[in-house]
Amino acid sequence: MTFVILDADFLSSFLKIQKLNCIKEFFGMDELIVTTAVFREISMTKLINNLIEIRWINVEEIKEESWDIKLIDKREFSELGEGEKESILWCKKHPDSIFLINDKKARTIAWRNIIKVFGWSYLVP
Repeated sequence: MTFVILDADFLSSFLKIQKLNCIKEFFGMDELIVTTAVFREISMTKLINNLIEIRWINVEEIKEESWDIKLIDKREFSELGEGEKESILWCKKHPDSIFLINDKKARTIAWRNIIKVFGWSYLVP
């Protein structure tokens, strides 16, 4: 099963312009996924009010055993933010996932770990 998971930077960009539904429609999904760490990041902003109104956003918790997943470069991974780490781990547990993120370093690490990853440039010409 394919899932679309969003990092905080990507999520907040689309929340700001009130076009998150465009992502859902573009990928033909019934729901989009964010991890608890990404949700916490957004909850520290005014955008949380917009996010909690959207019923088709599913907040997924990353279980502790997920941190044992084999990664290509754990040192680089450890330098990422919590939302990026949790999202990459979630994608590793769900190999058909699509990870939407703008951060170049995190996107590169995800790509090296065989995760389908896209940034703004993929969706916005």
